[in-house]
Amino acid sequence: MSAPSFNPSKPSSSASAFDVQALPYAVLEHLGVLKVQGKDAGSFLQNQLTQDVASLRNGELRLAGYCSPKGRLLATFWVIRQDQPAAPKAGPTEDSSPPAEDAEAVADEPAFWLLCARDIAASIAKRLSMYVLRAKVRVEDVSARHLLLGFVGTLDDALAPLPGAHEGVIAAAMPDVQLAPTTEALLTTTARRRIGAEHRLSRCLLIVPPEVLAERAADDGMLHYRYAPNDWQQLEVASGVPWISAPIQELFVPQMVNLDLVDGVSFKKGCYPGQEIVARSKYLGKQKRRMFTGLCSGQLPLPGTDVLAYDGTPIGLVVQAVSLSGGREHEVAQRIERSDGDGPVEPLELSCKRYLLLFEARIDAIGIPLQGPGMIATSMLIGDAAIGLLQLPYPFPDV
Repeated sequence: MSAPSFNPSKPSSSASAFDVQALPYAVLEHLGVLKVQGKDAGSFLQNQLTQDVASLRNGELRLAGYCSPKGRLLATFWVIRQDQPAAPKAGPTEDSSPPAEDAEAVADEPAFWLLCARDIAASIAKRLSMYVLRAKVRVEDVSARHLLLGFVGTLDDALAPLPGAHEGVIAAAMPDVQLAPTTEALLTTTARRRIGAEHRLSRCLLIVPPEVLAERAADDGMLHYRYAPNDWQQLEVASGVPWISAPIQELFVPQMVNLDLVDGVSFKKGCYPGQEIVARSKYLGKQKRRMFTGLCSGQLPLPGTDVLAYDGTPIGLVVQAVSLSGGREHEVAQRIERSDGDGPVEPLELSCKRYLLLFEARIDAIGIPLQGPGMIATSMLIGDAAIGLLQLPYPFPDV
């Protein structure tokens, strides 16, 4: 069968969860893929990112940040190490053996796949390339040549729908997340059914050449996916891990968006751009700003939208938000009863658009972060709508 006709950056339709021909993935259109490969790739990234890349094993995934010299985040990445065959050197003919000095040319080269917000992928690849200098490293934005898929479950299960087609597929398990019960209950994605016992969320990322999926086209010749991008983005926001996108580049030191709380910063590794400022934020004084999670209603805000105090004073910024309406125009938020005192009781449905969000704000404006399940009302606003504060899925430091 020939490969189905589609643009890898714009996949074909998502399908119902009950479509037996649908692939059990979400296509992550909002993320881009950079490939950093070469003999010096590990040492190069070790000197650029907040994560200890040098100790990353083949097939392993870790979170990392990329900072400006002022310590402000230019990007956040999931970094996967998956070594690749080195490009062979020109040399011997077919009937001769390769010279001993060329043996290294056909060995695997260190290769790192960096997943970041798609709207900054090209500019980040260009910026990293500027610092390669004489290092034996190639930096490419390969977003248009690969599909990035998200899977809810274990790595073995993620690869099961691709029998015999693993060659060329880069796959890695993400760290498990212990979701806050109230936040999990708010999710509207059907992927919620795949969240494990005790609110434990297991996920995987797969980088797939489009031709690998050619044999999985449905009867209509198209590829169908069980989950829409919104399904995956709900899980992303619920996990409390920040994505730095174009509107919020260079606004936050890593601690301001909790990158240190989700193992995205190593304080034991060597220098990288902005390292002195990041270290100073940890060791000198208390952190004055952090990232929180909440529920709000109204029009979905863009990253960088102001979070306001009750009097309209800006106290923070939206980092990321995702609709809980599941593609519907409105969602019934609650059902109450009303009566004029004399007449019969009538049901009243209050409908609104709701969204889950991560936002950065001054700690003194929030007070004590929510440490248990539930939601508390706040006087903070986005537009005219109040934010309900939710528990983050990881321990919050003392404030």
